[in-house]
Amino acid sequence: MIAKGLFFMPLEFARLVFVGFSVLTAIAASYIALLLIGRITDKSRTHPLWWVGGSSLVFGAGIFSMHFIGILTHHSAAPVQYDPLLLSVSFIGAVGATVPAFYILRLPDPPKSRLVLSGFSIGFGVLFMHYTGMAAAQAVGTPSFHVTPFALSVLVAFGFSLVALRIFSRNREAPESARRKLASATILGAMISAAHYTGMEAVSYSEMPTGPHSFSNMGLAFVVSALILLMLAIAGYLAYLDQKQLMNEQRYLKKIRESERRFRRLAELSPEAIAIHSNGRLLFVNQACLNLFGETDAEKLIGTDVLAYVHPDYRELAKSRIQSMNRGHSTQPAEQIWITPQGEARDVEVTGMGIEFEGNSASQLLIRDITEQKQINRELELNRQRYESLFHNNPDGIFSMDASGCLIDVNDSLVRLLGYTREELTETTFHKVVESCHLSATEAKFRLALEGVTQNYETVGIHKSGRRVSLRITNMPILIDGTVTGVYGIAKDISAEKRALVLLAESEEKYRSLFDYNLDAVFEMDREGRFVNANAMTEQLSDYRLDELIGLDFTPLIAEQVERVQGFFASALNGEAVNFEQRIRRKDGDILEVDINAVPKRRNGEIDGVFAIVRDITEKKSNEQEINRLAFTDQLTGLPNRHWFYQNIRNVLARTEEHQQKIAVLLVDFDDFKSVNDLLGHFGGDQFLKIVANRIHSCLGPDDTISRFGGDEFIIVSENTGEPQAHALAQAILQVMREPVQLLGQEFSVTLSIGIAVQTGCESDGEELIKEADFAMYAAKQNGKNNFQVFTRELDSLMTRRSQMEQALKKALDEQQFALHYQPQVNLASGEVIGYEALLRWQSPYGNVPPSEFIPIAEETGLIVPIGEWALRQACRDAKEFRALGHAAENISVNVSARQFKDPDFSEKVRAIFEQESADPRRFEIEITESVMLDIERSARIICELKALGLRIAIDDFGAGYSSLNVVKNVEIDTLKIDKSLIDEVLINRRNLFILAAIIEVGKNLDARIVIEGIELEEQAELLQPFGIVGQGYLFSRPLPPGSLDAFLSEPDYNAASTSAKPLE
Repeated sequence: MIAKGLFFMPLEFARLVFVGFSVLTAIAASYIALLLIGRITDKSRTHPLWWVGGSSLVFGAGIFSMHFIGILTHHSAAPVQYDPLLLSVSFIGAVGATVPAFYILRLPDPPKSRLVLSGFSIGFGVLFMHYTGMAAAQAVGTPSFHVTPFALSVLVAFGFSLVALRIFSRNREAPESARRKLASATILGAMISAAHYTGMEAVSYSEMPTGPHSFSNMGLAFVVSALILLMLAIAGYLAYLDQKQLMNEQRYLKKIRESERRFRRLAELSPEAIAIHSNGRLLFVNQACLNLFGETDAEKLIGTDVLAYVHPDYRELAKSRIQSMNRGHSTQPAEQIWITPQGEARDVEVTGMGIEFEGNSASQLLIRDITEQKQINRELELNRQRYESLFHNNPDGIFSMDASGCLIDVNDSLVRLLGYTREELTETTFHKVVESCHLSATEAKFRLALEGVTQNYETVGIHKSGRRVSLRITNMPILIDGTVTGVYGIAKDISAEKRALVLLAESEEKYRSLFDYNLDAVFEMDREGRFVNANAMTEQLSDYRLDELIGLDFTPLIAEQVERVQGFFASALNGEAVNFEQRIRRKDGDILEVDINAVPKRRNGEIDGVFAIVRDITEKKSNEQEINRLAFTDQLTGLPNRHWFYQNIRNVLARTEEHQQKIAVLLVDFDDFKSVNDLLGHFGGDQFLKIVANRIHSCLGPDDTISRFGGDEFIIVSENTGEPQAHALAQAILQVMREPVQLLGQEFSVTLSIGIAVQTGCESDGEELIKEADFAMYAAKQNGKNNFQVFTRELDSLMTRRSQMEQALKKALDEQQFALHYQPQVNLASGEVIGYEALLRWQSPYGNVPPSEFIPIAEETGLIVPIGEWALRQACRDAKEFRALGHAAENISVNVSARQFKDPDFSEKVRAIFEQESADPRRFEIEITESVMLDIERSARIICELKALGLRIAIDDFGAGYSSLNVVKNVEIDTLKIDKSLIDEVLINRRNLFILAAIIEVGKNLDARIVIEGIELEEQAELLQPFGIVGQGYLFSRPLPPGSLDAFLSEPDYNAASTSAKPLE
């Protein structure tokens, strides 16, 4: 009927009806949707997503309906048809865009950003549905698009959506929420309508034929009308229900508020502290709670975290209790410690329960301040523990008695004191444990204590064993509510005190004996240092009479450093025991050295003076000085010794550093002092040293000091000097030594080697200077002796290499770095090789080191002894290999050092080597130098022992030094090896030739074989050939390793002249 009526309405009136109807449709749909969304926020609702979906469906259907009513109105003059697919898409888009917007609006207080997103989502849905629906409408004509109306429709859609949703979100919890919802729905409906009709103006059509597959305006009008009527009916019904529920809620809220007002009045008046919190945030505190927290303004506490006031030790417990209350459970009272905002710790007892506060679930805390109660309990407990500690741990016996004298309680000390058990004592009266003769007096004291008068007295108790125990008793009345109910007692064992009184008398007598008859001076002084008492030895030591000492201050007796002694005296007054040595002046003016021990003198626990014991150590100090002098003085020369030097050098270096000066150290060593000592004996050698030491001392200046550093070594330290002055001092010493020494009827020439080290910087220490001087002195000896050398960096490099060589030599034997090379010895007449000299070679880590460098080092360090033994043993082994090859020589010469020859067991060691190696000693010759023969007697004995083994003896370097004829005169020698120096100029100096011929003649007359060393020229060999001797030198061959001898001897054209070789550089 409605449709039929509409067909007959005037066109303009029908349009107005449809426009109004469309606007009401949009408002109604918006109201219903907002109403449903508002109901979702009620926490009692379940399945909120269903409510969001229903709201979105209602709102989308309303927009859809309004749109098509508007389309019908706009195109009422011409028929319009619709595309079903686009029509469905527009409806689904409207509903779909509304879902996220209403999902956000369901939150109680959505943030602004989400509220803006919700408004944009609804605006987008409206626009999407409108323009998609416009596209579904197939009106007659060609559509044309207008930008301005389109832009205006977009602004209207988004703007009105944001305004409407903002109003709804802010006011939905207000009492007049229904009116606010209607206002929001009106704004939202108006936006939808405005956006629709503005958007309609964005598209216009020209005349076109109607398309197929669409339905007419009349059919759409019926559908839309039906939807609108349905929505209005639902809206009316929901509005009725909403109003009814709103009234019920208002009545319920009024009752809740009234209940909360009553609760607040009761809470405010409660003497107990009450706090209400939700999710840990304080919502309410009463006045008692403010008093507990020391606050006056509740707003300072409201909103703060309740856990912030809980002590960290109880925080986890508080969290679990809050969780339990959130689940609706009540919590039992629990003791905790809370911290006030001022940082004060309070002991509290907290009881909690879940409640509803201002329409929300919350937790109520009843907080009882038990700080004072806890303090009282703690003090009571401390008092109880103190009493029990005093009772049980007191070293004196403590007991309590009733009015009849029965023992009620006793401590362990009384049990130990009397020997009874606790049970035995508490079953009897005090009469049983008091000696009978003291019982009446003890009973009287007990009665007085019962009358309220404290008693102190002495009595005698009887131990269970029958032993008497002297006791000092204190009896005190036990007062309960002002009435004496018994007696407390303290029993102190004074048996030891009684005995001590006896001992004290004895001790006083002993003290007087120790004081009066002590061999040391003993005296007392008061706090001002005045003598109070003194024994007889004090009078004897000080030369003062006792009456002169009493009251005298000690300072007149102090000979020096009075302030120091006063400091010691003050330390003794401060409770320290002090000991020190001091020089004092007697009354007669004599000075004494004394040792003083001073201790504090106490009286009644307070220091009232000093007690001192003084011993005369004058003689002891004199003896110590003499001992010290002897310890730092060389007894032979009277010069300072090595110990004094090391002590002095530290002082000298300190002074030079302070004054920015330099020093020089000169190390002086005698050349060949041992020969003097051997010749004159030790006594003569000592006299020789004294004479030479005096000569050196005479050369020194005022800044120079000399010490005897070793046997024949002296060291000089010259202060404030440089290298030129050190040169001059060394030169003066060498000059004064040029005069021969006359001693024991003999005359001796003295030569010295002096090493000089000049301090290069204040950082140099004594040990470094001595080391440098020693290096320089060694260089002087290497440089021919009787000179001085100054330490330089170049010398340091040489000494460093020497040190490296020395260290490497120590490993050379173990690492098999040594080898023997053999130099042939040739019969000059026949050219036949008749022997070899074994020469030591060292393949060191530093390369080939010449024997002239490493042999002296080995001699000095003593390493030559094991090296020499190895060389002899290796020569024995090589000889056996020569023999196996068929080249066995008649003779193999092995050099032996003077150091080896000094070994008294040398010949025995040689014998053992030949036996162990199974070598024939008759094929070997031992070469020794003339220096070995200085001790002719011992050397002759060892030579005889070696010859007894079958060994031959050769004198090496014959004619190069010492008394050659003296050697061959006293010892039977098999071979004389003439030194190379005698043939160097034999071709140009006939004098040398005559000397050489004479030596050869002497050797032959002694039946000794003559070997000439160092032949390098054929002319030398031709000149010596008529003498019938043996030659050795580079003319015939260099020293060869054992493996090369076979090739040397196997040459077919071998002869003496053809084996010449150039000398090594």
